[in-house]
Amino acid sequence: MKKHLVNLLFEQYKLTSFVCKLSDLGVEMDNLHIHNYEIVLDIIGFPKDDEEQQLKRLQAFKALTSYDVKNLPDGLFSREDLYERYLTTLINLGADDSLVLTRDGLIMKKQEDEHTVKQALAKHIDWLYHQYESTGNRSLV
Repeated sequence: MKKHLVNLLFEQYKLTSFVCKLSDLGVEMDNLHIHNYEIVLDIIGFPKDDEEQQLKRLQAFKALTSYDVKNLPDGLFSREDLYERYLTTLINLGADDSLVLTRDGLIMKKQEDEHTVKQALAKHIDWLYHQYESTGNRSLV
């Protein structure tokens, strides 16, 4: 399963890098997004952010003096920290200049670059699984 999740994130990485490369050349493309990270989080089992419901509950919890922003009460979950960690991973990888658009889609000219990117994405998947297991189902409602 991990290999498939890495491949989903790799496709998102390639598209994001390619769009950034085009943007650097002055070609602007709006609304060209791929949401594979959301799919990966769903497959692992992280709950979706129910923003409206959670915002109401969060406002009630913030009124308590014991509220801690890093330790949300049971029943509240936000994917925000997961997104931030993923964004950090992508920034550390940087946009890849060896991407080429072919009839078969976006490919990387250098195999070692592809291996490096997939290795970093695999580490991120491992981290996600660890986060899911460490939070337990008690707080993932």
